[in-house]
Amino acid sequence: MKYIKRFAAIVVSVALGISPLVSVPVLAVPPSGGSVTIGPEPAYTDTDLTATLDGWDETGAVPAITYSYQWRKSVDGGTTWDTIVGATESTLPSADFTKVKGDQIMVICTPADQSGEGGATVEGTPAEDTITISNKPPEGGIVTIEPAAPGPFYTDIDLIATPSGWTDADGDEIFYEYHWEYWDGDSWEPIAGAPNTDTLPSSFFGYGDQIRVWCTPYDVTDDINDYGEPAVSNEVDIVSYSISIDVKPGSSVNPINLGSKGVIPVAIITTGDFDASTVDASTVRFGPGEAQAVHSAIEDVDDDGDLDMILHFRTQDTGILGTDTEVVLTGETIAGETDARHFTGTDLIKIVPSKVKEAVQGNESAPGQNKEPGESAEGKGKETAPGLNKGPGESAEGKGNESAPGQNKEPGESAEGKGKGKDK
Repeated sequence: MKYIKRFAAIVVSVALGISPLVSVPVLAVPPSGGSVTIGPEPAYTDTDLTATLDGWDETGAVPAITYSYQWRKSVDGGTTWDTIVGATESTLPSADFTKVKGDQIMVICTPADQSGEGGATVEGTPAEDTITISNKPPEGGIVTIEPAAPGPFYTDIDLIATPSGWTDADGDEIFYEYHWEYWDGDSWEPIAGAPNTDTLPSSFFGYGDQIRVWCTPYDVTDDINDYGEPAVSNEVDIVSYSISIDVKPGSSVNPINLGSKGVIPVAIITTGDFDASTVDASTVRFGPGEAQAVHSAIEDVDDDGDLDMILHFRTQDTGILGTDTEVVLTGETIAGETDARHFTGTDLIKIVPSKVKEAVQGNESAPGQNKEPGESAEGKGKETAPGLNKGPGESAEGKGNESAPGQNKEPGESAEGKGKGKDK
């Protein structure tokens, strides 16, 4: 609506003549019809409030419309209102007054112009708006996964999620919800049955798993949870406990004969923080072929007064290659009051040739080397070998030996020699 000074000229006609023009002032209408809105919405205890005007038409106003502000606060749901001293600008900084969630804040905006007689200021119809201070959920924190016991993330150690850095502008107590996930090779998936707590028991993961957790903070107002923005933790890899093993105890080089049809002894050594007697022998695997033990026993292998475990694995089951220089053993402890611990041990090995191959490899004169069927193990082509190439009835002493007893004798002749007579 335009607000201007308007004048009407009243012309009074007088009989037999025209009277002078008389100007009669018509009072202007003061500003009205506008509105004011408080923002932003929602507003919290730490939010600066701003009054935004709309709808007042300043076109033609001389001079322009001016506005005054007064901010008020109610703590009883709007029944009574207290003036906020000094709050007379379009913006109300949060630091300028005390407020808590649930308080109501009002702004009264009064327009004015100089439309009064003689340019006097005339106030228009005030406009007002109110806003309720909302609860502000917790914000600004992080969450970190740590093992329940000092050290790496072993298979038998629970995971603990530790939130930190969250604040609540209203001073409310902060609570948290937890959502545990694992990496399935393609995406992060919820861990089925995982508790909505800061602790993930070790029974929910195993060796090689990758784990993370989402932590969502919240406070409670009128029995309603008000959630803040969640944060995701660091990603942790579940690792194997490192143990000490000894391949072929007593040997410094640990020779492995890949041609052997026997077994390889391997000792799991008890140390200050690992008890070999707790090993579940049925879970132990050895070598690339993951050979299972064919025998195991508890004994003091290294003569240090404590009990170790000795296991035997068939060489042909181990999958060890001729190029290997070390071998790995894995397994788990017996599950008891805590979950089983996965462990890994590594030891150096030396691949050695078979004794048979070592004896004959490249030796043309070795007995039996490259011999043909029927040839003597003494050497190929040796004509003097006893019985070699003998014909029926020939002596085993050698072919063509005429002096051999009974050689070439005729019927009725003595075995002493052909043609040898006997006196009667």
